[in-house]
Amino acid sequence: MNVYSTLIDTAVRWGFRLKVKSPQILMYSGLIGLGGTIYSASKATLKADKVVKSAKEDIIVIETLEDPAYSEQDRKEDLRKVYIQTGLEVAKLYLPTLGLGILSFGGIVGSHYILRDRNASLAAAYASLYQAYREYQKKVKNLYGEDAEKDIRYNLSGDDSKIKIIEDMNSPLGSPYARYFDENCEGYDENPQLVMMFLYSQQSHFNDELTSKEHLYLNYAYKSLGMKETKMGQSHGWIRDKNDPGRSNFVDLEVIPVKVRNTDDDKDWKPWKYIYIVDFNPDGYILDDLVRKNRIEG
Repeated sequence: MNVYSTLIDTAVRWGFRLKVKSPQILMYSGLIGLGGTIYSASKATLKADKVVKSAKEDIIVIETLEDPAYSEQDRKEDLRKVYIQTGLEVAKLYLPTLGLGILSFGGIVGSHYILRDRNASLAAAYASLYQAYREYQKKVKNLYGEDAEKDIRYNLSGDDSKIKIIEDMNSPLGSPYARYFDENCEGYDENPQLVMMFLYSQQSHFNDELTSKEHLYLNYAYKSLGMKETKMGQSHGWIRDKNDPGRSNFVDLEVIPVKVRNTDDDKDWKPWKYIYIVDFNPDGYILDDLVRKNRIEG
């Protein structure tokens, strides 16, 4: 019983692994199969040349044969037999090559469709999760107030009347799209008014881009502010569509001034360094919607 259970357990585990790796397996198998198809076609061509050469010799004999007992009807019948036999022999030579080519191409196409379906499922799951996160955020805001919700979301501390404190910049921010805007970013200045003017002028620029191009990637906004681009930013962003109530149709930057303990060792050392949390409001994953709207090719 234990041996049987172990075998079943092992088979299930390997089945799961094969299912997970099926796109890679199909892709590599298809590529190897295409190489085998080319090799098989080359060998079949060499053999086919001999078959065709033999058929040509038979045709010459049939066409040049002169015998009173050999009628034109006999000649036509023999030529027909040669053509049919030659065609069948050539088909037999190329049939394995054709089958291997179809299977190889099918493996590559199958890999593509599996990955496409998985990506679609991930996008749908992410959209549902993000929507749930937004609903939870609204409930916390309604229950505790907007300021308290921000403190919870961005891990802020300090008196409500003062600039909030970030204890650890390495801790994740509550929003997946939020980033720190500090001295490493484009447009940063120690003067808060200049920073706010710069950020909101960039917001206006982003909205102009969204209006003209009708879509905007999150990485475009990151790069414009001197922030590092991200993998998620390559596929998330905004789509302008007035007929879709689920779209924000505008770029909105939520800017929160905060301060962190200064660890710089210089003559102008100050205990606190003032930076900003900048959060974005993208629609989420937009690549599939862009393809459906024919704004990019799939």
